[in-house]
Order: sequence, then C-alpha cells, then structure tokens
Amino acid sequence: MTSQTRYTAVPPRPLNSALPSVVIEVMNVLRGFAEKADSWLAARKRVAEDLDALARMSDRELVDIGLDRASVIYVANGGRTRDYPF
Repeated sequence: MTSQTRYTAVPPRPLNSALPSVVIEVMNVLRGFAEKADSWLAARKRVAEDLDALARMSDRELVDIGLDRASVIYVANGGRTRDYPF
C-alpha cells in the first residue's frame, strides 16, 4: 500500500495595502526622471542646432549680428556677449 501525498497550492497572501501606493510613487519618480532627461536632451539638441547654424555663418555675417567667431560656442549655449546693448 503506497500512500500518496497531495500537494495543494499555497493560498495567496493578501497584498499589503501600502504596496500599490509605493509602486505608484516609484512610477511618479521615474516619470519625473524621464521628463527631466527628455527636456535635457531637447535643450542639448537645440544648442547643437544653434551651434551648427552659427558655425556655418561667415565672419561677416557674425559681425553683422554682433558676434565674433570666438563667442559662437558661448552664445550657442545661451550666453550673451559683454557688449549687449540693453
């Protein structure tokens, strides 16, 4: 006579009620990081486009808008020249 042992599934444990709020909070933090990274990447893209446009200008065109070749990177990153008229 062989005895057979029946294995039953372990009943699921009740979820902690705080767990969903923690998961939601983590998701919100991750969304914030993603939004900041997205805005940073958009700003870097804008700077790269501005730098490219200014670098393609001739020295004469840069002088016409009040810049010199040395200040192109500074201005592309959002800086102003020292002799700004306002």
